[in-house]
Amino acid sequence: MKSSKKTLFIAIGLLLIIVVFKNTTFSYNKTESSYSTIASWPEEVKKYSTKDGKGNRGDLSIIVLLKKDTLYKEISKTKPIVITVNSLETGALWVPLYKSIDYTAVGALTDIRSKVPVQLTTMGHVSMTGNYSSKQAKAMINKDVAESFVKEIKNHFYPVQ
Repeated sequence: MKSSKKTLFIAIGLLLIIVVFKNTTFSYNKTESSYSTIASWPEEVKKYSTKDGKGNRGDLSIIVLLKKDTLYKEISKTKPIVITVNSLETGALWVPLYKSIDYTAVGALTDIRSKVPVQLTTMGHVSMTGNYSSKQAKAMINKDVAESFVKEIKNHFYPVQ
């Protein structure tokens, strides 16, 4: 009799634990990222960088491309500045539960006025703690790369005063 009571209590206890875990979501997801951007602006392009009073930061049209993917697209009144990401090197994306990834991306654009190629380089770090897939990590890196290039372009043509 004692054995069957013990088995019954264990079964009920396991059933309760399963119900509690099934209905409770344990999600601890935390992300941190940082980046820096370097641009090589030729002299022909630098003369167009000052704000002339005829537009603002929202007037720029910018497109960032990585292979066949569009990472960023903002179309406005002007002809778009197209930034093509030529290379993107990342660390290991497959590590489960904690990803600490350093990346480097090199992009190029042809300025809308001078047709002089401009090289943009961004280096950054992404830390992801939690249940993130490698696809989610890649998407976050792509977002950071596009954000850094767009920020550099906007700051060049319309500097913050």
